[in-house]
Amino acid sequence: MRWLDTSGERGGGSDGPAVVVLDQTRLPAEERDLVCRDVPALVAAIRSLAVRGAPVLGLAGAVSYAHVTLPT
Repeated sequence: MRWLDTSGERGGGSDGPAVVVLDQTRLPAEERDLVCRDVPALVAAIRSLAVRGAPVLGLAGAVSYAHVTLPT
């Protein structure tokens, strides 16, 4: 899991912050990043089992909580 902020990229990128997780449904054949830009995207990733395992689930929950409660 890593943090991505595209708001300052050249070329007019204004998608803002995102969480990037490894899509675990594609392992071991392929390593692909899944970009989650909002809480519903993280929830969908958890429900589809793209994000699994206690440590990553805890981080996803913490990021979602911070996204909802912190002022922007």
